[in-house]
Amino acid sequence: MKPLWGPYGRIPLRRAGAISVLVMKHGFGGLTDRFLRKAKNGKRAGDDNGRPGRGFPTPRRIRMALQELGPTFVKLGQLMSTRADIFPPEYIEEFEKLQDRVPPAPFADIRNLIEAQWGRPLLEVFSDFSPEPLAAASVAQVHLAETPNKERVAVKIIRPGIDRKIREDIRLMYHLAVKLEKKFEMARIIGLVDLVKEFERVIQKELDMFIEGGSIEKFRKNFRRSSEIYIPKVYWEYTTKSVLVMEHIDGVKMDRVDEIVSLGIDPKRLH
Repeated sequence: MKPLWGPYGRIPLRRAGAISVLVMKHGFGGLTDRFLRKAKNGKRAGDDNGRPGRGFPTPRRIRMALQELGPTFVKLGQLMSTRADIFPPEYIEEFEKLQDRVPPAPFADIRNLIEAQWGRPLLEVFSDFSPEPLAAASVAQVHLAETPNKERVAVKIIRPGIDRKIREDIRLMYHLAVKLEKKFEMARIIGLVDLVKEFERVIQKELDMFIEGGSIEKFRKNFRRSSEIYIPKVYWEYTTKSVLVMEHIDGVKMDRVDEIVSLGIDPKRLH
């Protein structure tokens, strides 16, 4: 399929069309009509003539659209949920509902990535490696493993190929943000293009495990004398740009109050 070129680079038309259909479904109306026409024939579409969809979509519709657009857009929504300085409370409330839960990448892909990073078989790097992830999100997933010294570690792996998909989606975000700012006053007030720029900066850091490892080590140093906070150790000899290996610590999620109480901990002290 012929690619679409925008001010921010090459945009695959198939993905652009899928996104246009989804945002139109959730109330962006005439904007996507013009977007699709321009994408297909390369001409600038006419002005909005008051067709349905003229009003800015509701918070709920925006959140639903982000969910359907996929993991990269969910991550954008999560960033938006932290920007109470530019979004009204009703938008923040909806964006906070976005959950970053996706099926894990196949273990074969994870094994291939790790072996490519070290240039040797997985079980020569680790003495044991669980094929089932402890957690899986849009950008990375975490597996339990054991070093040759029998130390239990958590291995966080960037999803294979996710960096390319994120770059592609960011170009689409820029393209859509420009369109929205032209059509909606609220989009201009919010500054959607600047928001995408901030997201691009944040997500690029998430794709670099050296940066995340450095942040963990900084916190570990800052709280080394605390008896209430424990920060895991980073195993730099195993860490690469795509794989972060750190000390595994057993724990209980803060919302599991009964389990916390069973450990003899007063939940009120955690506030």
